[in-house]
Amino acid sequence: MMKSLTLLLLLVPSVVTANVYKCEIDGVMTFSQIPCSDDAEVTHYATEELKPLQLQQGELVVTENAAATMDRLRGALRKRDIQQQINRLEAEKLRKIAERNAKINQLRNAKLAAENNLAGAVQQDSISGEMTAVVTQYDTDVRMIESEINRLNDEARQL
Repeated sequence: MMKSLTLLLLLVPSVVTANVYKCEIDGVMTFSQIPCSDDAEVTHYATEELKPLQLQQGELVVTENAAATMDRLRGALRKRDIQQQINRLEAEKLRKIAERNAKINQLRNAKLAAENNLAGAVQQDSISGEMTAVVTQYDTDVRMIESEINRLNDEARQL
């Protein structure tokens, strides 16, 4: 008799139920297992059907497997890496422009000093040529950086 009762208890699933009461206390919605006030309302969570997660844009159900999740994460990490590269290149571009401007100012000051020399005309021509070379070199560097930034932006948009 005891064995059959034990077997019956093990085979029959135990059902636990509890009421959840919804009350409003001082304007705040509260949920409790015991009635919180006289106007406590019993909720019906046990009878509600559970619905799968849905995206906010509509009734599209999210059913993402592990591979899709990994692909999404890889894409997000790649976008982050691309953005870091873009930020680094932007900083390098600004540094190059500042270097160029500093060299140009240095050469302008040298050109002004050469005006006071007797041999200043030859020296001024030399300084002008050097200024042109500096501008050309740094503009080429800046254009290369900008093209790399554009390539990375295109890659990020495609992800």
